[in-house]
Amino acid sequence: LIGDLGIVTGFVYTTGGVFSHFSFLYLPVIVVAAAMMRGGGVIFAGLSAVVYGLQAVLMYYQLLPLPTTLEGVPVAPSASRVLYQILIHIVGFVLVALLVSVLTESLRRAHSRLEEDSKRAKQFVALTQHVVRSVGAGILAADLEGQVLHVNPAGAAILGIGDVDDQVGRPLEEVMPLAEHNWGLIAGRARSRSLA
Repeated sequence: LIGDLGIVTGFVYTTGGVFSHFSFLYLPVIVVAAAMMRGGGVIFAGLSAVVYGLQAVLMYYQLLPLPTTLEGVPVAPSASRVLYQILIHIVGFVLVALLVSVLTESLRRAHSRLEEDSKRAKQFVALTQHVVRSVGAGILAADLEGQVLHVNPAGAAILGIGDVDDQVGRPLEEVMPLAEHNWGLIAGRARSRSLA
């Protein structure tokens, strides 16, 4: 990023220094620094302000060659123009750095919370599966379309099913062929209750 800052500074200088319309190119460097590291945006906003201010002051005191007009006449910046440009850029750099830093920090926190919630959900699923597997009663779960979602070992033993995992996704009528039950009617009632 330091190299990027140098490239941007060189480009701003060659396109007019204080008069350059390309000083906004410091902003992507600040944004990337803020996104990559905590406090990086503020650090690079400060570095950008120092480099830009130093360039403007050196041009004002004519220690750097002045940019020329289209006719080749050097144009010296006034003190008020230099001060105005430095102040505007410092404020802009710092505001962008703070905004991006706040946004990236909130994104980091949201990502951290999401990872924690995902870890807790996995632990809960593992605990639930363990409880369902160790229960002595037979449990068979199906969705509203009549597809088997889960059968615990006790349920498999009651139904005379060999491999429990092979039953997942099969139609309920194949796994539990009970002639006196109308699974279509039961599923329709379950759907109407879930919609109510």
